[in-house]
Amino acid sequence: MTANGQEMRHYGRKGVKFGEGGKIGALKFEVTNVMKPLAARRRIVENGEVHFGNESFIRNTATGDAIPMRRKRGSYVIDVNLLVSTGQRLTGPAM
Repeated sequence: MTANGQEMRHYGRKGVKFGEGGKIGALKFEVTNVMKPLAARRRIVENGEVHFGNESFIRNTATGDAIPMRRKRGSYVIDVNLLVSTGQRLTGPAM
């Protein structure tokens, strides 16, 4: 479902591994035809905490590790490097 409540085509779920600051993390995404993928704060706080302010970050409460966020055009973004195994494609509806 989109932010304004419209339904959209759903292709399944995909776990995405990423690296940031020498650490590896992962998030699960719903695969749809979207131009701006968003992570739900509600899902993030199931395993951690989110802080918005002068220093914005997501913290894993189990490890204490924090991933910094920055504002970009009204949204908070995380700068990460996607970790892709050999042969895995990052094309099609998920992108």
